[in-house]
Amino acid sequence: MVVLSRLAKPLSISRNIQPIFVVHNNFSTSSSLNVKIYATAKEAVQDIPDNSKLLVGGFGLCGIPENLINALSETGQKGLTCVSNNAGVDDWGLGILLKTRQIKKMISSYVGENAEFARQYLSGELELEFTPQGTLAERIRAAGAGIPAFYTPTGYGTLIQEGGAPIKYSKTEKGKVEIESSAKEVGLESCGVWHASSREEKKKSLT
Repeated sequence: MVVLSRLAKPLSISRNIQPIFVVHNNFSTSSSLNVKIYATAKEAVQDIPDNSKLLVGGFGLCGIPENLINALSETGQKGLTCVSNNAGVDDWGLGILLKTRQIKKMISSYVGENAEFARQYLSGELELEFTPQGTLAERIRAAGAGIPAFYTPTGYGTLIQEGGAPIKYSKTEKGKVEIESSAKEVGLESCGVWHASSREEKKKSLT
């Protein structure tokens, strides 16, 4: 896995400070990192092969590696699997790579503000693995710490357990639902019935 992160620059009055782009390669359960530092964003991403898995930093649109994402859109890698809190918006963040059809699969916790993402997913062009936010954060932390697996009760017994969604549309028939969550059982605890035989009679509640 390749980690794309944004490195904050120290405050300085010098105008000669150049941005530094950091890419971590081979981020896995070995807990060892192969860190490379580049002078430009394009240099940092140009060697990333097609079909790579990218761990993209940021929360929402805050702290995202926007220069690295823009550079990826220029170098044109295809078939990417992106692990991120979100899928950006239509013209910012990972939304840029969705627009250029460079992302094959998203592993995310929230994807609700990107119309192009929704269109690609509902049409079957894009794979999606939904993961609760806390579970996603722990999966990333565990991988960096060398922990191969962990247990969490979050989402157990639901479609989330298998990376699914409450509803999924057919790839071949437009508008047809293939997977739909079952109806919830509703227990009737109490109800009220109001009646009056005349305007003067007070309303009564029957339980």
